[in-house]
Amino acid sequence: MTPATDSTRFQAADPQRFETVLRRLDAENACDPNLEVVDGVPRPHELVYAQWLTDWLLRLAPTATEELRLAARGQHLCRWLVPRNSYHYRLGRPLFDLAGRPEKNAR
Repeated sequence: MTPATDSTRFQAADPQRFETVLRRLDAENACDPNLEVVDGVPRPHELVYAQWLTDWLLRLAPTATEELRLAARGQHLCRWLVPRNSYHYRLGRPLFDLAGRPEKNAR
């Protein structure tokens, strides 16, 4: 169980769908060619960042909503593919659709 889904503090409306979205976000960020050494092991930078941000969110707001947890996990989704000055929120839209979240929450 990941911190984003710790059942002692959080229950997603549709747990299976929520887990699927987390796995898809992590799978996409695992493709980052930029590596960061964590505990002596090279890992994809954006995957490390997404997991760190999720942990940080839950330290600050253990009762964070499903939307906020997904937003934190997907904040830098495939960031290495798009130059920062041209990044647009719609890159992550298909995953928010998969999660059953309205567009107003995907911005």
